[in-house]
Amino acid sequence: MHMRATVLGSLIRRSVFNSFFKTMSSSCSPPLIVVLGSTGVGKSQLAVEIAKKFNGEVISADSMQVYKGLDIITNKISPEEMCGVPHHMLGFLDPLKEFTVVDFRNRSLPILEQLRSIGKMAVIVGGTNYYIESLIWETLVTSYSSSAENMNRLIAEAPKSCYPDESTTSLYIRLQNIDPERARTIHPNDRRKIERSLQVFNDTKIPQSHIFCDQRQRGGVLGGPLRFKYAIIFWIQCQQEVLEARLDARVNQMIEQGLIDELLNFHADYNSRRKESCDYTQGIFQSIGFKEFHSYITSSAEDRNSKEGKKAFEHSLWLMKQVTKRYSRYQKKWINKRFLGEPDREVPPIYGLDGTDLKAWNYNVRDTAIEIIENILAGKQPNTQPLQKTDIVRSREGIFTCEMCSVTSVGEINHNAHMKSKKHYFRLRRMKKTAEEKNQEKTLADEPHEGKFGAKDASVEEPHTKGVSAEQTHTEKPPNKLRKVEGMA
Repeated sequence: MHMRATVLGSLIRRSVFNSFFKTMSSSCSPPLIVVLGSTGVGKSQLAVEIAKKFNGEVISADSMQVYKGLDIITNKISPEEMCGVPHHMLGFLDPLKEFTVVDFRNRSLPILEQLRSIGKMAVIVGGTNYYIESLIWETLVTSYSSSAENMNRLIAEAPKSCYPDESTTSLYIRLQNIDPERARTIHPNDRRKIERSLQVFNDTKIPQSHIFCDQRQRGGVLGGPLRFKYAIIFWIQCQQEVLEARLDARVNQMIEQGLIDELLNFHADYNSRRKESCDYTQGIFQSIGFKEFHSYITSSAEDRNSKEGKKAFEHSLWLMKQVTKRYSRYQKKWINKRFLGEPDREVPPIYGLDGTDLKAWNYNVRDTAIEIIENILAGKQPNTQPLQKTDIVRSREGIFTCEMCSVTSVGEINHNAHMKSKKHYFRLRRMKKTAEEKNQEKTLADEPHEGKFGAKDASVEEPHTKGVSAEQTHTEKPPNKLRKVEGMA
């Protein structure tokens, strides 16, 4: 039965994809191409190769590369690497300006539509996956465009709390009254999400949970229906240990290219213009490297050249490498969860490309991607099969609390992860040990104790003699102990 269902599912998917390929080949506009992947796998290179081959242009979807300058720390593609291919959404914004996903979507969509109208292939590439999502799917900001855009802009332009005089607990209670369904999915201490949900309601007069429900009814759990009917996604993958070694080397290369001077020059310019201390959760300061090198960059030249300064540099370099590698793992998880881990979400075909071996990169990545596009444009099914959606364990929504550790988790999966964590294990072990010690103390306290002159108090009854006469107690001795005494005599 299971095998029959599997075969049937496979046939249905094949039929859907065959229809997709035939319809796409008859479409006037070329398909939208999206290149995904962790940092360091060669996304920009593939985007250029595809654009060169199919007369396309590249739209960068990187939240840090929109800023002017700072080319090293943001890993912008160089003019030489562009190979004459036009690139959009790169280096146009003042580094001290805030830029939201709404701003990105509003700037990028007209470019994308213009390219498609003249028959050019648009290739979206970048590591900021939620920027990419805003173009692929009709998101919340589209459904309630005017009000939601104003709300997002209000949040972006007000880095400080919109409710400065109200506690997080009070705000959470307010959200529970306005939108209890949404409150069940937010941690009581997550002030940012609580405020956002309150502002959605204040601005639209619609609970955020109702907006999410509307999105699900219109075709997608996490973002509504597809904005463009014909799209192809390429996910460049790489073995993690190989990628991490590559990322370490890239950070070293960034240092050689002048990363420290770039940071020093930016800080000098920023200090002359700033009104308050930098916030590493806002704007360009979110780039990996700013926070990690902050203490080193802000020290004097004399301190930087000292023995302690060199140690600080090595520590900052190590931190930057660790954060970069952690970010690559985060990007991989995001793609798995958002693109492959939601069975109800409408997702374009996603093709995995193996970028582990750099010597075979052209064959495994470039040539495979080009062959897939050529086949689809010709109305044929590619030899390479798209990735299948993964079966993930569904998490019950809601707030779960571990009373023993005083830890509150959002969702059953997070709660179960805490219950298996070292923190919970050691707290449990410590509590068991404390309980055993208390029981031992109680047992000792209940045992008979010697009186003033060494004899047992008559008032204390021995537990093992309860119901036994005094004569029996004194006459019954362990046999082996008696033999030992007799032998000694």
